[in-house]
Amino acid sequence: QILTAAHVCEAILNDGGIQNWEVIAGDHGGFGYPPQQIKRAAMMPLYRPNPGNPDRRTRDVGVITVTDPYNPSLVTEFGEFNSETFLNQTYSWIGYPSDKIPSERDVYQWYDHGKPTMLDFYHYCTQPGEQGECRWVVDGYFRNMSAQGQSGSGLINESGKIIGVLSALTLDPSESYGQTIFGLIDEINFEFIYYEIMNNLGVFAPKKHYK
Repeated sequence: QILTAAHVCEAILNDGGIQNWEVIAGDHGGFGYPPQQIKRAAMMPLYRPNPGNPDRRTRDVGVITVTDPYNPSLVTEFGEFNSETFLNQTYSWIGYPSDKIPSERDVYQWYDHGKPTMLDFYHYCTQPGEQGECRWVVDGYFRNMSAQGQSGSGLINESGKIIGVLSALTLDPSESYGQTIFGLIDEINFEFIYYEIMNNLGVFAPKKHYK
């Protein structure tokens, strides 16, 4: 399986479906791995693409299942997002703009030296009173450029583990304007990813709790 953004899965499903897409591992095929056919593209059920909805970024998480397993050297472990230490760590992120999409932007992954600028971490309710559903917003911001084709890139912590997924370059008129935003892997995102991976490996997934 491949961790990506929900809006990437949405694009796959809306543009011809999984039968019209394939996945190439490595640097534009430079590693020599053959293309993989997609069996399933699953979006986090809480993802909402409409502007202004907090779930648009925090829940912008998806999992793509391909036909054959990848070499273990291409597999990266999941880490644990920690709100108390997030702003104090140094990160890197993988992914690049597609060479099939015209762009004058380079990959400025080290412009911010891997230091996040802001963390959105708060509770909100969809409507007041008992009728409302309450959720968490968990987004990390980096003063870095990102370009079309980089969506779904993994945010890597100091231990070399993935703790987030690149959602977008935010253009909202706020203090975060022009920053790259990652949806972070909190308990809710973790459980979606875990069950999606285990259940599509043909393995019964026992109850798993995020640590």
